[in-house]
Amino acid sequence: MRTTPWIFSLVIGLVVLPVRSAETVLTPDDVLAMMARVPASEHVPHAKPAPWHKIRDAHVIAKAIARAARTPEEGSRMVVYDVWESGNDSHARGDFDKTGHAQALGAWQLHNVPAEIADNPYKAVFAWRDLADMNAKMCADHPEAERLAGLASGSCDRALDKVRHRDEVSHQIITPLDESAEAALP
Repeated sequence: MRTTPWIFSLVIGLVVLPVRSAETVLTPDDVLAMMARVPASEHVPHAKPAPWHKIRDAHVIAKAIARAARTPEEGSRMVVYDVWESGNDSHARGDFDKTGHAQALGAWQLHNVPAEIADNPYKAVFAWRDLADMNAKMCADHPEAERLAGLASGSCDRALDKVRHRDEVSHQIITPLDESAEAALP
């Protein structure tokens, strides 16, 4: 079942085909193109892009993002967080506690989410989206570029440089998509 917004359905015989609005269409190829533009390192200024679109679970994650993203902008944020949190590894583990147990799971390094959800990109992307929405509301008194600080650090007042940088990169990787769409207009 798709959860993306549908404008209307076309009826052809007895088959109903859903049609998405032009503003919300994001294909797996669009997502892979965005992945290909993400810099290799979050910590090196002006780092060149890495072939993230070819690494590990990129194709599955791209399909999941294309299915879940409500806007291309949201999809680009999902790409940046996936790539820099896990390197496109849907079974990544991180943030280990003192006993050696991973606290962060899956492509988006989700906390307090069962492994069967975090390790499945088609489920994890919706969990991440819900957490991002919740954190954006929680941090609503911050500038838009900082509203995912709670998601990145657990607090609206920490990791502000990190989330501002991720926001900037998410805008940069989507710009070529916007330009190609404009070029296609008559």
